[in-house]
Amino acid sequence: MGYTNYWMLKKEIPQETWGKIVEDCKKLYKHLPKHTDSAGGYYSDKPLYLNGCFAYKLPQFNSKMIHFNGGSCPAKDRVKDDYRWRDLGYKENQEDLGHETFDIRPAPKKCEWGKDSDGFSFCKTSRKPYDLMVKAVLIVCKHYLKDDIDISSDGDGEDWIEAAKFVQSILGYVSEYVVCALI
Repeated sequence: MGYTNYWMLKKEIPQETWGKIVEDCKKLYKHLPKHTDSAGGYYSDKPLYLNGCFAYKLPQFNSKMIHFNGGSCPAKDRVKDDYRWRDLGYKENQEDLGHETFDIRPAPKKCEWGKDSDGFSFCKTSRKPYDLMVKAVLIVCKHYLKDDIDISSDGDGEDWIEAAKFVQSILGYVSEYVVCALI
């Protein structure tokens, strides 16, 4: 399976609020650390890069979506070749630091599991470095949306500490959810 983060978006996010979320996430992206101990520190010696996965070269933070994956090199050093991404200077034994693509949009997703599951989504990060940004985005969403979004993960409160510290150091706030989870 793999370590997973979950969220349930209960209603559509007003565009003004979504714009604030996107701007805060852009600030976080701009200040990403080179390494992280997020999600238990399993990859703390590996670099933290975000890429856009197969659909986009770069991470997306815009009026329609927040969309990114982890990567093994900076997004600016990636090229598209034969419909597959490859890293410039890619080595055969280079570890893939991406897993599932994180994707959140202002409108709740329709869910194939039934009406009661509409708005439910998840992202398996397998505790790879980009887990820090996944959690940070969810903390930002919780800050602005309060009870209109539920967030959780396969871990416990300790797995959110690095992301909470990161958000607080850049944006100056921490979601009440994270504070409660750590008590």
